Amino acid sequence: MARKRLGEVLVQAGVIDDMQLRAALGEQRKWGRPLGAILMEMGLLDEQTLVNALSQQLNVPAVNMATFAPSSVALQFLDGQFCLKSMCLPFQHSQKGNFLDVAMVDPTNQDTFDRIRLETRCNVRPFVAGAVALEALIRKHYFGQTVRQRPPTSENRPFFPPDQSPTGPAHPAVDPSVSGGMESMAYAPPVNIIDADGGISSSDDLSLDVPSPAPAPVPPGVSQELTQLRDEISRLNALIERDEKVIRKLMALLVEKGLCTKQELMSRISQE
Repeated sequence: MARKRLGEVLVQAGVIDDMQLRAALGEQRKWGRPLGAILMEMGLLDEQTLVNALSQQLNVPAVNMATFAPSSVALQFLDGQFCLKSMCLPFQHSQKGNFLDVAMVDPTNQDTFDRIRLETRCNVRPFVAGAVALEALIRKHYFGQTVRQRPPTSENRPFFPPDQSPTGPAHPAVDPSVSGGMESMAYAPPVNIIDADGGISSSDDLSLDVPSPAPAPVPPGVSQELTQLRDEISRLNALIERDEKVIRKLMALLVEKGLCTKQELMSRISQE
């Protein structure tokens, strides 16, 4: 049975609607970035909502690392540098059966899973976790560092799988042999968006007046509401393209004037 796509899972759960998904997919086609990261940046869901959706999609249990304290015994099984590089964290060990529960940003990464199993000699049980909360715990418990985290957005709707209720049964058991990448589901820091050849050529580039696209003729059988929706999507795409153009040129101008370096800009973007 084919695995459902992340966007489909979120729409069916009522977290986002079709229009919001289409807008996010449009951004993904332009930048090639993971869908989860784009949806978070658009303010449509928070990290734990994304984690819960990935759990449903991958059939892997989720763990909320923002409110969970790993055991000191479990932490001793892996090195901090390895955990930071592989974005994983052992958080619970059971002597009975020698089970080690490990939170992972990508629980389907077979190379990381095999490495953990060889290093710990345990029966590893993977859990999907959010990258921001997971990195904060790794830095706290292995390096004594404190990472500032953005509080969750109160407007985000909670995620409940379509066939489960908030008080429904626990997540089914996980098969650790699952392999394959998470493709577009996981998320990563923003990619470089600086246009090296860019520069603000005229004040017209900063104009806030974006002309609305000319209305297309209405095909037979298409309702007026659908036509208006299509025109609104076109207008929003035009706004997004304008903003992207302005941002690229502003960032290139900052670098050109020596006000900051490209590395400083990317470091600041990654922190937001």
